[in-house]
Amino acid sequence: MERLATEQLGQGVMQFYRSLRLEKADEILLQSNLPLVEVALATGFSNRSHFSRAFQACFGMGPATRRKQRRHGEGPGSSHRGEFSPASNISGATLLAVAGKKPENHMYY
Repeated sequence: MERLATEQLGQGVMQFYRSLRLEKADEILLQSNLPLVEVALATGFSNRSHFSRAFQACFGMGPATRRKQRRHGEGPGSSHRGEFSPASNISGATLLAVAGKKPENHMYY
């Protein structure tokens, strides 16, 4: 399964799933004023620190900086590193079902 996902998606199942969660977090940052800890928990991260490190690694800046930038009129994709984007024909739920996994209960999207 992992090999097939890597061939088709360019990354493993869990990396793909994490990128979906981070893309959703980025969306929430743009569309809400939720505290960062709430965004982290809503997208399946156990705490703000873990979320911030993962977000920084994906987008090249922390979530607070990203939110501030967006609010000041910079484009939504202006800072993304340009790597794989999970916006594809395969939904995260479909991928999880194929992998035999279920989303964690504390995920709200």
